[in-house]
Amino acid sequence: GSGRRKVTGAAPQACFELGSHKMGKESKKAADPDAPTREERAELDFIQFKGAGNKLVGEGRWEEAILAYCGAIRVAPLSYSDPGGPAAAVLSNRSLAYLRCGSITAALADADQATKIRPDWSKAHFRRAECFKYWGQWDLAAANYEKGAGLDPSDVDLATMLQDARMRANIASSPEEHILPFEARAGLTVDTVWLARCGALGFLFCLVLIAAQPAEMSNQVANMILPLGGALLGAFAGVAVRMIRAAARRNKLLPPEIALRGSAARDAATGGDMGW
Repeated sequence: GSGRRKVTGAAPQACFELGSHKMGKESKKAADPDAPTREERAELDFIQFKGAGNKLVGEGRWEEAILAYCGAIRVAPLSYSDPGGPAAAVLSNRSLAYLRCGSITAALADADQATKIRPDWSKAHFRRAECFKYWGQWDLAAANYEKGAGLDPSDVDLATMLQDARMRANIASSPEEHILPFEARAGLTVDTVWLARCGALGFLFCLVLIAAQPAEMSNQVANMILPLGGALLGAFAGVAVRMIRAAARRNKLLPPEIALRGSAARDAATGGDMGW
Protein backbone atom coordinates (compact mmCIF):
# COMPACT_ATOMS: atom_id res chain seq x y z
CA GLY A 1 0.00 0.00 0.00
CA SER A 2 0.98 3.64 -0.15
CA GLY A 3 1.47 3.93 3.61
CA ARG A 4 3.74 1.01 4.35
CA ARG A 5 6.01 -1.52 2.75
CA LYS A 6 7.63 -4.81 3.62
CA VAL A 7 11.13 -4.50 5.06
CA THR A 8 13.39 -7.00 3.36
CA GLY A 9 14.84 -9.87 5.30
CA ALA A 10 14.47 -13.63 5.48
CA ALA A 11 11.03 -14.56 6.79
CA PRO A 12 8.73 -17.56 6.43
CA GLN A 13 5.43 -17.29 4.58
CA ALA A 14 3.59 -17.49 7.89
CA CYS A 15 5.01 -14.07 8.73
CA PHE A 16 3.03 -12.41 5.97
CA GLU A 17 -0.15 -14.19 6.93
CA LEU A 18 0.19 -13.06 10.52
CA GLY A 19 0.71 -9.41 9.78
CA SER A 20 -2.54 -8.80 7.92
CA HIS A 21 -5.41 -10.00 10.08
CA LYS A 22 -5.76 -6.90 12.24
CA MET A 23 -5.68 -4.56 9.29
CA GLY A 24 -8.67 -6.40 7.80
CA LYS A 25 -10.71 -5.89 10.95
CA GLU A 26 -9.77 -2.25 11.22
CA SER A 27 -10.84 -1.54 7.65
CA LYS A 28 -14.49 -1.70 8.74
CA LYS A 29 -13.94 1.48 10.73
CA ALA A 30 -12.64 3.44 7.77
CA ALA A 31 -15.91 5.34 7.48
CA ASP A 32 -15.63 6.62 11.06
CA PRO A 33 -14.10 10.10 10.94
CA ASP A 34 -12.64 9.59 14.43
CA ALA A 35 -10.98 6.29 13.52
CA PRO A 36 -7.17 6.22 13.26
CA THR A 37 -5.69 6.88 9.87
CA ARG A 38 -4.06 4.07 7.94
CA GLU A 39 -0.64 5.30 9.05
CA GLU A 40 -1.74 5.46 12.68
CA ARG A 41 -3.20 1.97 12.55
CA ALA A 42 0.07 0.69 11.08
CA GLU A 43 2.04 2.33 13.90
CA LEU A 44 -0.25 0.82 16.55
CA ASP A 45 -0.05 -2.63 14.96
CA PHE A 46 3.73 -2.33 14.72
CA ILE A 47 4.00 -1.49 18.44
CA GLN A 48 1.70 -4.36 19.39
CA PHE A 49 3.52 -6.96 17.31
CA LYS A 50 6.92 -5.72 18.49
CA GLY A 51 5.86 -5.75 22.13
CA ALA A 52 4.59 -9.31 21.76
CA GLY A 53 7.85 -10.36 20.15
CA ASN A 54 9.92 -8.78 22.93
CA LYS A 55 7.89 -10.60 25.56
CA LEU A 56 8.35 -13.92 23.75
CA VAL A 57 12.10 -13.35 23.47
CA GLY A 58 12.25 -12.77 27.22
CA GLU A 59 10.53 -16.13 27.69
CA GLY A 60 12.82 -17.91 25.23
CA ARG A 61 9.94 -18.72 22.85
CA TRP A 62 11.99 -18.06 19.75
CA GLU A 63 9.75 -19.39 16.96
CA GLU A 64 6.72 -17.50 18.25
CA ALA A 65 8.86 -14.38 18.61
CA ILE A 66 9.87 -14.69 14.95
CA LEU A 67 6.20 -14.70 13.89
CA ALA A 68 5.45 -11.67 16.05
CA TYR A 69 8.39 -9.72 14.61
CA CYS A 70 7.33 -10.76 11.11
CA GLY A 71 3.96 -9.20 11.84
CA ALA A 72 5.63 -5.98 12.95
CA ILE A 73 7.74 -5.84 9.81
CA ARG A 74 4.74 -6.51 7.57
CA VAL A 75 2.70 -3.61 8.96
CA ALA A 76 5.64 -1.22 9.45
CA PRO A 77 5.03 2.22 7.92
CA LEU A 78 7.28 3.20 5.03
CA SER A 79 9.30 5.61 7.15
CA TYR A 80 10.26 2.90 9.65
CA SER A 81 12.79 1.43 7.24
CA ASP A 82 14.38 4.79 6.47
CA PRO A 83 17.87 5.45 7.89
CA GLY A 84 17.65 5.35 11.66
CA GLY A 85 14.12 3.90 11.57
CA PRO A 86 12.53 1.62 14.21
CA ALA A 87 12.48 -1.34 11.84
CA ALA A 88 16.18 -1.89 12.63
CA ALA A 89 15.38 -2.87 16.21
CA VAL A 90 12.80 -5.44 15.11
CA LEU A 91 15.17 -6.88 12.52
CA SER A 92 17.89 -7.09 15.17
CA ASN A 93 15.62 -8.92 17.60
CA ARG A 94 14.34 -11.23 14.88
CA SER A 95 17.95 -11.96 13.96
CA LEU A 96 18.49 -13.07 17.55
CA ALA A 97 15.41 -15.31 17.43
CA TYR A 98 16.46 -16.85 14.11
CA LEU A 99 19.91 -17.52 15.52
CA ARG A 100 18.49 -19.25 18.59
CA CYS A 101 16.44 -21.44 16.27
CA GLY A 102 19.58 -22.37 14.34
CA SER A 103 18.66 -20.41 11.19
CA ILE A 104 21.96 -18.59 10.83
CA THR A 105 21.43 -17.55 7.20
CA ALA A 106 18.12 -15.89 8.06
CA ALA A 107 19.68 -14.31 11.15
CA LEU A 108 22.48 -12.81 9.05
CA ALA A 109 20.01 -11.45 6.47
CA ASP A 110 18.15 -9.57 9.21
CA ALA A 111 21.39 -8.35 10.79
CA ASP A 112 22.58 -7.07 7.40
CA GLN A 113 19.36 -5.14 6.93
CA ALA A 114 19.55 -3.72 10.46
CA THR A 115 23.07 -2.39 9.81
CA LYS A 116 21.86 -0.75 6.59
CA ILE A 117 19.08 1.06 8.43
CA ARG A 118 21.23 1.96 11.45
CA PRO A 119 24.91 1.72 10.48
CA ASP A 120 25.92 3.63 13.61
CA TRP A 121 24.23 1.15 15.98
CA SER A 122 26.67 -1.18 17.72
CA LYS A 123 24.08 -3.89 18.36
CA ALA A 124 23.39 -4.38 14.66
CA HIS A 125 27.09 -5.09 14.06
CA PHE A 126 27.08 -7.36 17.11
CA ARG A 127 24.28 -9.36 15.48
CA ARG A 128 26.35 -9.84 12.32
CA ALA A 129 29.37 -10.86 14.39
CA GLU A 130 27.34 -13.49 16.24
CA CYS A 131 26.25 -15.07 12.96
CA PHE A 132 29.83 -15.36 11.73
CA LYS A 133 30.91 -16.72 15.12
CA TYR A 134 28.42 -19.56 14.94
CA TRP A 135 29.73 -20.35 11.46
CA GLY A 136 33.28 -20.43 12.80
CA GLN A 137 34.33 -17.54 10.55
CA TRP A 138 36.41 -15.86 13.22
CA ASP A 139 38.01 -13.20 11.03
CA LEU A 140 34.60 -11.85 9.95
CA ALA A 141 33.27 -12.16 13.48
CA ALA A 142 36.21 -10.14 14.80
CA ALA A 143 35.74 -7.46 12.14
CA ASN A 144 32.08 -6.95 13.09
CA TYR A 145 32.74 -7.09 16.84
CA GLU A 146 35.36 -4.41 16.22
CA LYS A 147 32.83 -2.18 14.43
CA GLY A 148 30.38 -2.59 17.28
CA ALA A 149 33.01 -1.96 19.95
CA GLY A 150 34.14 1.17 18.12
CA LEU A 151 30.59 2.52 18.19
CA ASP A 152 30.09 1.66 21.87
CA PRO A 153 33.43 1.65 23.74
CA SER A 154 31.61 1.31 27.07
CA ASP A 155 30.33 -2.20 26.24
CA VAL A 156 32.71 -4.44 28.21
CA ASP A 157 31.08 -7.65 26.98
CA LEU A 158 31.53 -6.61 23.37
CA ALA A 159 35.20 -5.82 23.98
CA THR A 160 35.69 -9.27 25.53
CA MET A 161 34.00 -10.97 22.56
CA LEU A 162 36.23 -8.98 20.20
CA GLN A 163 39.36 -10.11 22.05
CA ASP A 164 38.26 -13.75 21.93
CA ALA A 165 37.37 -13.60 18.23
CA ARG A 166 40.71 -11.99 17.39
CA MET A 167 42.56 -14.71 19.29
CA ARG A 168 40.73 -17.44 17.39
CA ALA A 169 41.17 -15.64 14.07
CA ASN A 170 44.93 -15.46 14.72
CA ILE A 171 45.00 -19.20 15.47
CA ALA A 172 43.08 -19.94 12.28
CA SER A 173 45.48 -17.88 10.16
CA SER A 174 48.67 -19.19 11.77
CA PRO A 175 50.51 -22.35 10.63
CA GLU A 176 49.28 -25.50 12.30
CA GLU A 177 52.85 -26.25 13.41
CA HIS A 178 56.03 -24.19 13.25
CA ILE A 179 58.52 -26.36 11.38
CA LEU A 180 62.15 -25.25 11.56
CA PRO A 181 64.10 -24.86 8.30
CA PHE A 182 66.33 -27.91 8.89
CA GLU A 183 63.22 -29.97 9.74
CA ALA A 184 61.58 -28.89 6.50
CA ARG A 185 64.74 -29.82 4.56
CA ALA A 186 64.60 -33.25 6.20
CA GLY A 187 61.13 -33.72 4.77
CA LEU A 188 59.23 -33.48 8.06
CA THR A 189 55.58 -32.45 7.91
CA VAL A 190 52.94 -31.28 10.35
CA ASP A 191 52.05 -34.92 11.03
CA THR A 192 55.59 -36.19 11.56
CA VAL A 193 57.55 -33.34 13.12
CA TRP A 194 56.60 -34.12 16.73
CA LEU A 195 57.28 -37.82 16.20
CA ALA A 196 60.80 -36.92 15.07
CA ARG A 197 61.38 -34.36 17.80
CA CYS A 198 60.29 -36.61 20.66
CA GLY A 199 62.07 -39.60 19.14
CA ALA A 200 65.31 -37.64 18.95
CA LEU A 201 64.90 -36.49 22.56
CA GLY A 202 64.34 -40.05 23.72
CA PHE A 203 67.43 -41.21 21.84
CA LEU A 204 69.62 -38.43 23.29
CA PHE A 205 68.29 -38.99 26.81
CA CYS A 206 69.30 -42.63 26.67
CA LEU A 207 72.77 -41.72 25.37
CA VAL A 208 73.21 -39.42 28.37
CA LEU A 209 72.17 -42.25 30.70
CA ILE A 210 74.70 -44.58 29.10
CA ALA A 211 77.48 -41.99 29.37
CA ALA A 212 76.68 -41.37 33.01
CA GLN A 213 76.75 -44.99 34.18
CA PRO A 214 79.93 -46.45 35.75
CA ALA A 215 82.22 -48.39 33.40
CA GLU A 216 81.85 -51.61 35.40
CA MET A 217 78.09 -51.55 34.82
CA SER A 218 78.39 -50.97 31.08
CA ASN A 219 76.96 -53.59 28.75
CA GLN A 220 77.61 -53.28 25.04
CA VAL A 221 74.39 -54.94 23.94
CA ALA A 222 72.30 -52.92 26.39
CA ASN A 223 74.08 -49.76 25.30
CA MET A 224 72.97 -50.42 21.71
CA ILE A 225 69.40 -51.36 22.53
CA LEU A 226 68.69 -48.62 25.07
CA PRO A 227 68.97 -45.61 22.68
CA LEU A 228 66.80 -47.37 20.11
CA GLY A 229 64.20 -48.12 22.76
CA GLY A 230 64.35 -44.52 23.94
CA ALA A 231 63.85 -43.28 20.38
CA LEU A 232 60.86 -45.60 19.92
CA LEU A 233 59.22 -44.53 23.16
CA GLY A 234 59.91 -40.91 22.26
CA ALA A 235 58.27 -41.41 18.87
CA PHE A 236 55.13 -42.79 20.53
CA ALA A 237 55.12 -39.77 22.84
CA GLY A 238 55.45 -37.55 19.77
CA VAL A 239 52.32 -39.10 18.24
CA ALA A 240 50.45 -38.34 21.47
CA VAL A 241 51.72 -34.74 21.50
CA ARG A 242 50.60 -34.27 17.90
CA MET A 243 47.12 -35.60 18.64
CA ILE A 244 46.74 -33.40 21.75
CA ARG A 245 47.90 -30.25 19.95
CA ALA A 246 45.63 -30.92 16.96
CA ALA A 247 42.63 -31.51 19.23
CA ALA A 248 43.34 -28.31 21.17
CA ARG A 249 43.54 -26.31 17.95
CA ARG A 250 40.27 -27.78 16.66
CA ASN A 251 38.53 -27.00 19.93
CA LYS A 252 39.66 -23.37 19.78
CA LEU A 253 38.40 -22.97 16.21
CA LEU A 254 35.15 -24.89 16.38
CA PRO A 255 32.08 -22.64 16.37
CA PRO A 256 30.10 -22.81 19.61
CA GLU A 257 26.88 -24.76 19.73
CA ILE A 258 23.77 -22.63 19.56
CA ALA A 259 22.24 -22.47 23.04
CA LEU A 260 18.52 -22.96 22.54
CA ARG A 261 17.79 -22.82 26.26
CA GLY A 262 19.01 -20.90 29.25
CA SER A 263 20.09 -17.73 27.45
CA ALA A 264 16.79 -15.87 27.26
CA ALA A 265 17.48 -13.71 30.30
CA ARG A 266 20.79 -12.38 28.98
CA ASP A 267 19.44 -11.88 25.48
CA ALA A 268 16.44 -9.99 26.80
CA ALA A 269 18.67 -7.82 28.95
CA THR A 270 21.57 -7.15 26.59
CA GLY A 271 21.11 -8.91 23.28
CA GLY A 272 17.84 -7.50 22.06
CA ASP A 273 16.60 -3.95 21.83
CA MET A 274 13.53 -3.98 24.02
CA GLY A 275 13.10 -0.26 24.41
CA TRP A 276 12.07 0.77 20.91
